[in-house]
Amino acid sequence: MRKGFRNSVLKGAALSVALMLALPVAGCAGKADSATTAVQTEGVTSSDVAEQTKATKEAAPDVTQETTQVTTTAAPVTPNEFTLDGVKEHHFISDSYCYLESEKYFLLLDKDIDLPGDFAVTVDVILDALEEELGLSALPDDYEYSGVGDRSIFYDGVDPWESLDIGKKVPIILLADRNAIGRNSGATGDGADLAMLALTTDKIWEPGSPLAQSGWEKPDYVDYSEIAHELTHVITGRNCEMSKIMSEGLADHMMYVVIDKLADQYPTIAETKEKTYRFDFIIPEVVNAESAERIFVYDFHDRNHAQSGAEYVIGRYLCEYLRERFGREFYRTYNDIIKAKHLDYVYGNYKEENAQAFADGLKEAFGEDIFVQFGNWCVEKDVLQYVYVPE
Repeated sequence: MRKGFRNSVLKGAALSVALMLALPVAGCAGKADSATTAVQTEGVTSSDVAEQTKATKEAAPDVTQETTQVTTTAAPVTPNEFTLDGVKEHHFISDSYCYLESEKYFLLLDKDIDLPGDFAVTVDVILDALEEELGLSALPDDYEYSGVGDRSIFYDGVDPWESLDIGKKVPIILLADRNAIGRNSGATGDGADLAMLALTTDKIWEPGSPLAQSGWEKPDYVDYSEIAHELTHVITGRNCEMSKIMSEGLADHMMYVVIDKLADQYPTIAETKEKTYRFDFIIPEVVNAESAERIFVYDFHDRNHAQSGAEYVIGRYLCEYLRERFGREFYRTYNDIIKAKHLDYVYGNYKEENAQAFADGLKEAFGEDIFVQFGNWCVEKDVLQYVYVPE
């Protein structure tokens, strides 16, 4: 998840008035009604949904006798399929839950999503490029597929995707933050949840709406680098475990690699490259030969640490260094070692010995002095040398 990325980039973005042209679609007509009150959850991510689902199952009572209690549930929803024609200026606007099936993924749309006609083909080429650069498949045979997890927390208490059989394909869920509760995009091996303000309809930005009063502005372009970041998490999450610095750093590294690679061929991606601001997060400590391994093992495991985001920038520069020295196959080399060792990393349950095992995997892959060499590279390149000093 790119923590804080959306709000940082959106400041000052102009409101877009897009040309809305009707497309021939199958379904997606009408709105699904629900008697359930909307659940507002700030910053909900894929990991949060997984944890909630597990907790709900564990807490569920064992019903062994008849009861006369009457309960009410939200009416079931059947999503409809839609298509896009590949033309950027043509837009599809969802007024109900609907989906698009591609070769490797399903796009699952919330209500009030506004998609440019070239959105699916752009995601196609990004996913293909990520597989090529990572040397990994988005649909590996040995991953334990679970379909689309229960996302009713997002949808007024209903689960619009429970009837879909997506097999191995990646669920990419597009969410409309109509109540301006601050949802962030996030991803795991099970799929990606994208909360992108650029992909919401003008209707939910009307004067007086929560979004209009929030202080955010609707961007005038789709930031496909954010999508590349989250899809990197999906691919790597389906192939092996990773510690936080490596996970977030690789996702940030790959989004720049892929956007740069595709920009000359696809004008939509060139727009992302031109308009997306590249920035470094604050770091709490200079990275050099003496500190590099210790910082990697610490892994910024405290989610509330003052320099939140440091894992992204330190990990990104680590991946840049590894690519520069060992070529683009560096990640596949590391992946294979981590997978063979069956290393496990549980976010929110940090153990130093686990983090050290991931550091030792880097040493096995690239040499015992890899952290010393990385630290020296940082000093030579004058990166990760400036820290935040509180006033």
